[in-house]
Amino acid sequence: MFRFSDVDEFRSSIRGLNIEFTPLVRKIAAEQMILRLPGSDVSVTRTFPRVVDAQLAADCTAVGFAMDDLEIPIRFNGTQRDRSVIVIGSSGAAYNTIEEVPRQIAVVVFRPEVKDRGWPETNSSFKIFETSPSALLRLRNVVWEMVAAASEPIDPAEVPLKGLQ
Repeated sequence: MFRFSDVDEFRSSIRGLNIEFTPLVRKIAAEQMILRLPGSDVSVTRTFPRVVDAQLAADCTAVGFAMDDLEIPIRFNGTQRDRSVIVIGSSGAAYNTIEEVPRQIAVVVFRPEVKDRGWPETNSSFKIFETSPSALLRLRNVVWEMVAAASEPIDPAEVPLKGLQ
């Protein structure tokens, strides 16, 4: 868990995602939880009002979604959606967002790039996809369960078994 109270201290630790941002506030209270797994990183970030420009590294696929249900939607690549959505990008895809209020956002970065699973081609920019509220809730629950399981103290001998759960 990383906590930041100053815009200049906040730096994204999401491997494979190069993020530049312009804050829309002077003071922040940001947090970032990162769970590094074989083949992927799961990140949950409590953000602050900002404008973001980001680009995914080569040979990665990222899936992102909001972990909260606020009345003010995120503007993503010029589109403002107030429904349940996920975003997907691969190998160098870019995006920009305008986050008018603090949010909780999850991003899963797969390394190497996900191929041959029927996922959409994203080429140069991330794409946004509507999903059902129940599917989004299941994704959120999986992320919270993973973070909670990773936070529990375990005996070093049980580490290989914990990863299988």
